[in-house]
Amino acid sequence: MLSDDEKCDVLCILMKRCHQEDFSLNKAVMTNTKVFKLVVEKVTGKRRMKRNDRS
Repeated sequence: MLSDDEKCDVLCILMKRCHQEDFSLNKAVMTNTKVFKLVVEKVTGKRRMKRNDRS
């Protein structure tokens, strides 16, 4: 879980990316908001080949 300072910084970055106009965060609501940092250790996936690429 992030500290209050980190939480505010991260939410500002997120809102700038997802919201078209300026978005002001309500500081009173921030105390009720939890933000977690997830660290990805491994990523796996599948590759889908197009029909023309198959041999």
